[in-house]
Amino acid sequence: MTNTEHRLARHGNEYLMQWRIVNTETKPLSKWWQVWRADYECVSKYGEWQDTPAVALEPRRRSET
Repeated sequence: MTNTEHRLARHGNEYLMQWRIVNTETKPLSKWWQVWRADYECVSKYGEWQDTPAVALEPRRRSET
C-alpha cells in the first residue's frame, strides 16, 4: 500500500508544506498452512521529505456594516 504523508514545517521565519511517499508491505509471519494463527508484520519504507512553498494567507478582515 502506498500513502502520502504531509506536514507543515518551519524554517527560520517561513513555513513550508512538506510531503513524502510511504510504502507499506504486509508480510505473513506464520506458515501458509497455519491460517488460524494470522500473524502479520507491517514493514514501512519512508521516502525523503519534499518541500512545497506554503501559501501565505492574509488574515480575514470583517467588513463593518
